Amino acid sequence: MAGLVFYPLNKSAGESQEFVIEQGYGSAKVARLLAEQGLVKSRYLFIGYTLLIGKEKDFKAGKYLLSPTMNIPQLVKIFSEG
Repeated sequence: MAGLVFYPLNKSAGESQEFVIEQGYGSAKVARLLAEQGLVKSRYLFIGYTLLIGKEKDFKAGKYLLSPTMNIPQLVKIFSEG
């Protein structure tokens, strides 16, 4: 189950989507929005991964261009680096 965080939503290149993180969004809100927009398979895997690596409060507000070929660790790295 833990290995699922490393699998992208879609292995073949798809259309990138804009994703916005507003100031004050935590990992739970970001995870819910990612799931609603079809960018992650499971919001719970996303939340669990952020908690495991201690990045749940490190997300930077901003607009991001995300690809469905990105996996959860890639998304968390992008969001925490800004």
